[in-house]
Formats: sequence, C-alpha cells, structure tokens
Amino acid sequence: MKLIPKAEHTCSKCSTRFYAPSLNDFSYGEFLLWSASGEGRYLNAFEDSTYKEVIKLLEEYEKSHILRKSLQEIYGELACDPDEKNLFFHITNPPCPKCRSTEMASIGGQKIEACTVPSVTHIFWNALTYEEKKHRLHSLVNCANDQ
Repeated sequence: MKLIPKAEHTCSKCSTRFYAPSLNDFSYGEFLLWSASGEGRYLNAFEDSTYKEVIKLLEEYEKSHILRKSLQEIYGELACDPDEKNLFFHITNPPCPKCRSTEMASIGGQKIEACTVPSVTHIFWNALTYEEKKHRLHSLVNCANDQ
C-alpha cells in the first residue's frame, strides 16, 4: 500500500475534471494500474518480482514471435489479480468517472490531499507453474494480435 497524492485529471473525450491518485514524474519504476471500474493499484517494479518475471517471459516469447503489445499493456491482465468486479488492471490513466475513457487532455498539479492505494496482488499468477505462465502469456498475446 502506498500513500499517493491526488492530481486533477481532465478527460480528453468529455472534458470532465476529476481528482485521482497520480504519481509524479520522478517515480521511476513505479506505476499505477487501473481497472475499468475505477479501482487503482500500486506497483513498484523494482520490488515486485513478477514484473521481472514477465519481462523474461516476454523476451523468450519475442525470440520466435512478433510482439505487438508492450509490457505495460499486458502486465496487469497477465500477472495481477483482477479487481472486486473481476475486471483486469492495466498500467494506464484512471478511467473518467463520466465516460470511462483513460485518455486525458491534461493532468494538473497535485493536491495536498493524498490517499492510500493498495498494492497489486498476484495470488493466481504465483500459483501457476512456469509452463502455465508461458501458456497464459501466449494466449493473451495471440488473442491481442488477432484483434
């Protein structure tokens, strides 16, 4: 769990302004993951061993396949447990509370107010064997490439 300041976000689709947790530009290796329902999770890529594990799996995958999605696009769905509504997390901006878009026209200054954001969990991922993790990656990437 991490204490994170809130920042003003302005949705590029509907111009709604809202406050949500936001990491500053100096948060190297730290990410916020968001589900479509608006739940947020914190990830420190230097402290979370699954991040490095997924990188190694992707490097192995790329030796014989073309990867059309980035690590940040697939990491949450691949290795993180879903939210309370069973929706996957993604390394992205928070969804707009009005239209659910994650495209922001701007992210303004941080407020003094901060909130705690739970860390991502990996209960399902950690229960898988190495071969099952590889299969999960191949299934997710191949499904994404078909779209």
